[in-house]
Amino acid sequence: MAGAASPPQALPPAPTLQASFLCSLALAFLRAGRLSAASHVVSSLPAPPPARLLRRLIPALASSGLVAAASRFRPVPGDPLTLNSIILSYCSLHALRPALSLLRSSSGPQPQVAADTVSYNIFLAGLSEQGHGRLAPPVLSEMCKRGVPWDGVTMSTALVGLSRTGLVGEAAALAEMLVRGRGIDGLGVVGWNALIDGYCKVQDMAAALAVVERMTTQGLSLDVVGYNTLVAGFFYSGDADAAWEVAERMKADGVEPSVVTHTTLIGEYCKMKRIEEAFTLYEGMVRSGVLPDVVTLSALVDGLCRDGRFSEAYALFREMDKIGVAPNHVTYCTFIDSLAKVQRVNESLGLLGEMVSRGVAMDLVMYTTVMDRLGKEGKIEEAKDVLRHALSDNITPNCVTYTVLVDAHCRAGNIDGAEQMLLQMEEKSVSPNVVTFSSILNGLVKRGCIAKAAGYMRKMKDSGIAPNVVTYGTLIDGFFKCQGQEAALDVYRDMLHEGVEANNFIVDSLMLHQGLSPNIATFNTLLGGLESAGRIGEADTVICEMKKMGLEPNNLTYDILVTGYAKKSNKVEALRLYCEMFLTFSKKIEYVS
Repeated sequence: MAGAASPPQALPPAPTLQASFLCSLALAFLRAGRLSAASHVVSSLPAPPPARLLRRLIPALASSGLVAAASRFRPVPGDPLTLNSIILSYCSLHALRPALSLLRSSSGPQPQVAADTVSYNIFLAGLSEQGHGRLAPPVLSEMCKRGVPWDGVTMSTALVGLSRTGLVGEAAALAEMLVRGRGIDGLGVVGWNALIDGYCKVQDMAAALAVVERMTTQGLSLDVVGYNTLVAGFFYSGDADAAWEVAERMKADGVEPSVVTHTTLIGEYCKMKRIEEAFTLYEGMVRSGVLPDVVTLSALVDGLCRDGRFSEAYALFREMDKIGVAPNHVTYCTFIDSLAKVQRVNESLGLLGEMVSRGVAMDLVMYTTVMDRLGKEGKIEEAKDVLRHALSDNITPNCVTYTVLVDAHCRAGNIDGAEQMLLQMEEKSVSPNVVTFSSILNGLVKRGCIAKAAGYMRKMKDSGIAPNVVTYGTLIDGFFKCQGQEAALDVYRDMLHEGVEANNFIVDSLMLHQGLSPNIATFNTLLGGLESAGRIGEADTVICEMKKMGLEPNNLTYDILVTGYAKKSNKVEALRLYCEMFLTFSKKIEYVS
C-alpha cells in the first residue's frame, strides 16, 4: 500500500549495544590521552564491538601503548590494519610465539585477513628488538614461499637484526644477494648503516669502511647515523685518531653533527680527563643550535667527577633541571658512585633518597653499588635496609649483590651474618661464585676457624666452582698460622695440581712472614710441585727466596730443575743447570778429599 510506513528496525542485542557504547567511550578516552580510563573501559567490554568500531579501536590501543588491551581481540576479517596492530601488540609484549601463530594463520589458504609485507616487517622488527635477529633468514624464506613480497624495510630490518646479534657475515651475504638483484629497489641507507654498525660492534673497522665504499658505488652517501656509528666504532676499537678524522670528514661532507655526535666526542674527552676541551665542544654545540640531552650532561657530570671536581659536578647536576633536562638514573648513579668512592657516603645517601623521592627508577647495579660502599664503611644495617628497598621495588638481587653483603659481614667479623646471607642466597636459588666463597673463607680464616674454612673449600669444589689464587692464598695463610707448615704445603700442592699459578702472596705465606725457618726440603717440595704442574718457569722466585735465606740447592734441587726444564724442551737451560750441578758438587768432593 502506497505511503505505508516501513516496519521498525530490530534493535541489536543489549550486549552488542553496550559494547558499542563502551568502545566509543574508550576511543574518546584515548583521544583525550586518558589511557588508564580507556584501558579500564576495554577490560569491561561484555562482548566484541562491531567490526566498524574494532577497525578504529585496535590500532588506537596499539599506537597508544595499550598493547595488552589490543592483543585481547582478533583481527577484523578483510582488514590488515587490525591484524598488523595485533601483531605489533604481541611483539611489544615480547610474545613472539602468538605473533608468529597469528601471522601464519593469516598467510594460509583463504584466510579471513591476509598477512602482507607490513605484517612480516613488524614481526621481523620484533625478532630484532628481542635479540632473535638470527631467525630473520627463515622468515624471509617463509615470505617467499607464501608469495609475500619483500621491500626495502624488510631487508633493512633483517640486516639490523642479524648485525645486532653479531652475525655480520650473514648480514653481508644477504646484502650482497640483494645488491646483485632481488627484484626490489636495492638496499637503502638504513640497511647499509646496519652493516656498518655490525662491523663496528665486532671491531672490524676495515670492513666497516669497505661498506661505506660500497655504498658510494651504489650512489648513496653516508648520513649522520652512519657517521655517528663510525665515530663510536673507532673509539670503541681504540683508534681515537681515526674517530676524530671521521668527525672532521663529516663536517667537510656537509653533514651536520647531531646531539649523538657531540655527546660521543664529549664523552671521550671526559674519559681522557680533557675536561676543558669537553666543555669547549659543549659550548660550541649549544651555539650551533644543538640542544644537549640527558646523556650529554651526564657525560660531563661523570667527567668532572673523574677529575675530582665535585663542586662543579654538583653545580652542573643542579643546573640540569633549570634547562629542562631532568637527571635520569644514570646521572644519579654516576654522581652517587663517585661520591661513595671518595668516602663521602652521607652525601651519596642523600642523593639516593632524593632519587627515590623523585621517582627516578633505580636498577640493580645502583642498589648494589650503594650496598658495597655502605658495607666497606661498616654500615651493615644500612646496607641491609637498601637491600629491603630493592626487594620492595621488585628488583631481584643477584650473586654480586649478596656477595657484597657477605663480604661486609666478614669484614665486621660477623660470620653468622655472612652465613645467613649464604642461606638467603640458597633460598632464593642464587648460586654463589668464587668471590662469594673467597669472602667467607677470608672471614673464617681471620677468626681462626680453619676447619670450617676447609669445609667451605670442599663445598665450593663440590658445587663445581674452581678456587682461584686468592681462595688458595687465604687458606694457605690460615693453615700456616693455625696448623703449621706441612698442612699449608698440602694445600699448596693441591693448588698446583689444579693448575692455579702461585703469586707473591702465596710464596710469602709459605716462606717469609710466618716466623718459620724452612729448610732445603721445604723448598724442594715447592719446586717439586711446580715441576709436577709443568710450571718450572716459575721456579726463579722460589730459588731467589731460598738463596736469600742462606740455603744452597742440593742434588735433589738440581734434579727437579733439570727434569722440569727438559720436559719443557728448554734443553739449553737444562744443560746449563746440569753443568752447574756437576761443577758445584765436584768442588765439594775435591774439598772433602
